[in-house]
Amino acid sequence: MKKCRSCSALINKPFAHKPNGSEINLEIFICENCSLIQGFCDEKKYSLKNDNFKNPELTLSEISCDSKYSNIRVGKQQMADKFFQLVKKGLIPIDFTKINSVIDVRSARGSFILNAYKIFNFAKHFYALEQDHYLYGNIDEYKNKNITILDNSIYNFNSKEKFDFVYSCHTIEHYRNPNHYLSSIKSLLSNNGYLFLDVPNTVDFIFTPSLDDFFYDKHLIYFEPETLKEVLEKNGFSIIWLRTSGNGCIECLSQINVSQYISFQDNGSNQSRKITYKNLRDYSLSINKLRGKLPNASKLLSNWLINYKSTFAIGSGRILDAFLKYGSLDKKLFNVYIDNFLFDATKEVNNLKITNLKSVEQIPDAAVMFTRNFNEGLEMNLKKLNPECKIKHWKEFF
Repeated sequence: MKKCRSCSALINKPFAHKPNGSEINLEIFICENCSLIQGFCDEKKYSLKNDNFKNPELTLSEISCDSKYSNIRVGKQQMADKFFQLVKKGLIPIDFTKINSVIDVRSARGSFILNAYKIFNFAKHFYALEQDHYLYGNIDEYKNKNITILDNSIYNFNSKEKFDFVYSCHTIEHYRNPNHYLSSIKSLLSNNGYLFLDVPNTVDFIFTPSLDDFFYDKHLIYFEPETLKEVLEKNGFSIIWLRTSGNGCIECLSQINVSQYISFQDNGSNQSRKITYKNLRDYSLSINKLRGKLPNASKLLSNWLINYKSTFAIGSGRILDAFLKYGSLDKKLFNVYIDNFLFDATKEVNNLKITNLKSVEQIPDAAVMFTRNFNEGLEMNLKKLNPECKIKHWKEFF
C-alpha cells in the first residue's frame, strides 16, 4: 500500500497514468486526501540514476519524448531569464537593497546565480549547490564573480550562514518528500528571508496534452497552485506572491511566519479546473490517441515540405522526437535543425546536428515549429532571414 508523499494518507486507487519508456517503472497517482499528484517507481533504479550522479564525462546527445530523462537540461536557463524579466518589470515584491546573501539550491549551468549580482546589488555572499559536475565546467567564472559553488545537495549542506534569498527553480519536484525538502530550506533562511519557488504547473499540461509526456522519470511530485500553497503552509511558509505563467510554470514567493497576504496573477492557466483522478485518466488516454495520429500527421507534413528546397525544423526536443519515434518522420526532410536553448548545451541531439538562429547561414524557404505553442518571436526572426518563408506549427498537420 502506498502512502502520500506529503500527508501520508493511504492511496487506494490504482495509478492514473503510466508513461511509456520509463526506466524506473514510473506510475502516477493522486492522493484523495490532499490532491497531491505524485509518482511512485522502483526505488533502487531511481536511486541509482539520481542520488549519486556526478559523471563529468557525460555525452549530451539524447532527448526523450517519453519518460526517460535527458541530461542536457536547459530549462533552467529559460526560467532564469523569466525571473530577471519579472524583476525588471517590478513584479516581485522584494526590497532588493536588504538582501545580503543569496543561494541557488540546484544551480545547473549557473544561469541564475552567475547573473544574480545584477539585481542583488547589495548582496555580499552568493552560493550555488550543484551535484552534477558536467553542468558547470568553468569554475573560474564563479570565482571571478565571488560565487561559492559547492558539490552538495540541500540535504548535506551544513551552513552556519543564513540566507536572505533562496532560489529553487524546478527542483522540489525531483525530491521524494516535499516536507523534508522544505524543512531543509527553512534551515537555510534568515529571519526575514525569502524563498522563491518556480515549479512546473500541472494545470497547464493536463487539460491540453501535447505529444511529449508531462510525466517523466526525474519528477516525483507534481504541483498545481492549490497543492503548492497547501504544502508550503503545512511547512510554515506564507505565500506573499504567486503567479501562474500560463506557459507551464508557477512562480511563488514566500516567507516564514509572516502575516499572510496573497498577490495572485493568473495568466491563462484556468485555475478553476481542479485536477481529479478522472482528469489524469483522460490525459493518459488523450496523449496515446494523439500519438496514434502521428503517422498520418508526418505524411501530411512530408507532403507539404517537398515543395520547398531549404527547410528548417524549429525546436529539436521532445515534440520532434515524438514525430520521429511514433510518426516515423524522415530526418532528411529538413536541411537545418534549430534549437536556441539546446544549442547552448550540445551541438548534437538524437544524432541530429543542431544550430541556433544566430549562427545559421542558410536562408529558409519553409519551416515547421516543433514547439509547444506557435512562437511569434521565432516567426519574426525567420522572416528576417527570408520575408517569404512559409511557417507552420506541428499542430496544423493534425
